[in-house]
Amino acid sequence: MKDLPKALKTQKKVREHLAKSIYFFSIGLNDYNLEVNNNVTSNFSSIGFADHLLDEVTKHIKVH
Repeated sequence: MKDLPKALKTQKKVREHLAKSIYFFSIGLNDYNLEVNNNVTSNFSSIGFADHLLDEVTKHIKVH
């Protein structure tokens, strides 16, 4: 990622490139288990907690 501005030369080209890119976000099993083990899920079923995590992540995704 650090080399992208150098490779594309201008901010405009970087923005155009990133606008066409696909982003992948992954929450690892350890992240999920940590929350489960800390009793954060006491208000949620397993499916409810997974839905809650997905809702929280999608709040931070920007679409242009």
